[in-house]
Amino acid sequence: MPELLRVPSDYSELKRLKAELRRIVDLERFSAEAAFDILLSAHEAVVNAMSHGNRLAPERAVTVEWVYEADRLSITVRDEGAGFDYARWLAFIAERTPGPEMDHGRGILLMTRLMDRVSFEDNGATVILQRRFDRRPGGS
Repeated sequence: MPELLRVPSDYSELKRLKAELRRIVDLERFSAEAAFDILLSAHEAVVNAMSHGNRLAPERAVTVEWVYEADRLSITVRDEGAGFDYARWLAFIAERTPGPEMDHGRGILLMTRLMDRVSFEDNGATVILQRRFDRRPGGS
């Protein structure tokens, strides 16, 4: 069954969100490295949703939904903005390497490199992050 968290577009909410995300990443199913990748990717998606999607308007919320499926964790992040040309950004970052000279697109680049699958819906206002389990339930 999916779980849901809704937060205003305010960076002060990131600490609470990070704690909730840590709670949901089942370390029986993910290595420490995979858990870090998931948390970083979800953080990037939420920050993008708050700042770019909702333009840090506190009356606009970011919704984070997560569900454990048969073989993976799916995290969906939705903002209340108009979306963006995600196909253009995906093409832009396809040949890039993260570094200090990269001042835009780093979050999307990290998500696409760290997660098994990243997809966009609602004209880019929704991002879905998926990571397959890398450990069997009950241990390694």
